[in-house]
Amino acid sequence: MTLDLNDILKVKNTPNEEERHLNMTIKVLKEQVEVFTSRLEPHDTGHLHTAISVLTHRIGELENGGG
Repeated sequence: MTLDLNDILKVKNTPNEEERHLNMTIKVLKEQVEVFTSRLEPHDTGHLHTAISVLTHRIGELENGGG
């Protein structure tokens, strides 16, 4: 069983609030991709490529309705 912060706090979000939260999460992830992309160098930045890939995949999940 996993705990959800909303369950712990007994917060009831309206669909509008959930959509706003989802959009903000996507925005923050996209900003982080931009930051990491700006730090890429010709070598020794494989970890950044990995992070960018993971974040890009997660953005796609969220945009396509995946939780």
